[in-house]
Amino acid sequence: MEDRLQAELEALRAENDALKKEVSRQSRVVEELTREEFLSDLIGNNQLSPEEFEAKCRELRMNMSSGRFAVMSIEVISDEPFQLQNAPNNQEHLRYVRFLIRNVLEDLIREKNECQLMVVRGDLAALLTLLEPGEAAMDSIAAAAERAVALFEEHYDTVVRFSISAEHQGYTTIPDALSEAKALLDYRAMAGDESPVLRYDRQTENHLPKERVEHFEFEHALGSYIRSGDYESARTLVHRMLEAEFGHARPTVQVYMIRAYGIINDILHVFDSLEEEFSPEFLVELQAGPRIVHAGSLQEISREVDAIFDAIIARQQQEEQEPGWVQRAVEYMDNNITDQNLNVAGVADAVNINPVYLSRMLKKYRNIRPLEYIHQKRIALAKDLLGQGVTVKDTLSQVGYTSALTMNRAFRKFENTTPGAFYRDPKS
Repeated sequence: MEDRLQAELEALRAENDALKKEVSRQSRVVEELTREEFLSDLIGNNQLSPEEFEAKCRELRMNMSSGRFAVMSIEVISDEPFQLQNAPNNQEHLRYVRFLIRNVLEDLIREKNECQLMVVRGDLAALLTLLEPGEAAMDSIAAAAERAVALFEEHYDTVVRFSISAEHQGYTTIPDALSEAKALLDYRAMAGDESPVLRYDRQTENHLPKERVEHFEFEHALGSYIRSGDYESARTLVHRMLEAEFGHARPTVQVYMIRAYGIINDILHVFDSLEEEFSPEFLVELQAGPRIVHAGSLQEISREVDAIFDAIIARQQQEEQEPGWVQRAVEYMDNNITDQNLNVAGVADAVNINPVYLSRMLKKYRNIRPLEYIHQKRIALAKDLLGQGVTVKDTLSQVGYTSALTMNRAFRKFENTTPGAFYRDPKS
């Protein structure tokens, strides 16, 4: 009897201990959720009053009294990261990832500063509270990140990269710190920088001066090469520009992105002039603008530029034979030569070609510009009518001219005489 009572008592004690553990676990879960909600408020620019901020810090036992903060973005790069024994399923994967990173970072950083891991719009990040004086705090955090990189690579065969903002004063500046950390991620992608730890303050120091590049001169020279059909020189110029902008020294994060988008804009602006050189169908197929805009790094921009120029050069070689639309344009002008509204833009629209491209191609294949062709055809008709005794005034409307002045100019340019003189003496 006594043994049975003792066993029941032990069972009750075990059940009580289990309940206490479960209550403690649930309490930690609630505290963690409350902590994450608080951190999300700080990160998301949902500003708290100083009183609310201090009260939350006390409630959650978070030491943020220094008022000095930074944010660290965390990237995990592995085909199959954290292949852990006894990991239940894929749904639990993120929890394991966060658990490991939290433990490693908090153990390493909390030796001298404070670290709170969180998820910001699906990305891992850490809010850092700087307790060490001066630059020592940021140096310690960078050193801890370097140790974490080595640990994950050694024990989990996984690459982890950290992007650390500069130091910020006051809890209201935490969103700015997050923006800097995110800017470093964009910088990594564009620059192809695979450094395991990047610090915003170190990436924004002055670096070696770069070769001076005049964007106006670059754009002008590139446009000249394209208009003259010298696409190999255009390709070489673009690569020289990329080298001048980025090859001599690693610029700051802000300057790097400004330069990158600046040169993209230059290239796109010049590519816009391709509509003067090629047909709309080819330009739609080429997709120069979208290909440059969607390039994720300068290496991709360089590859896309090469591919675009390869396609342009191949097209240029194909156009040694006269395209069918040239004859259609000539026929359209012939059929509408007496229409007073006939002009180069209308001809181009009729054959779905850019007016400048039309003019260039007609000159290439027929050795005459569209406007010259229109004038010469009208003058031939006018000479025939004038030779039959039709007056200059009556001839105007029958050949498509709207004013005597325009017809006079055309006659002087192409016949070295005037309509009146020709009317009086057709043999002159």
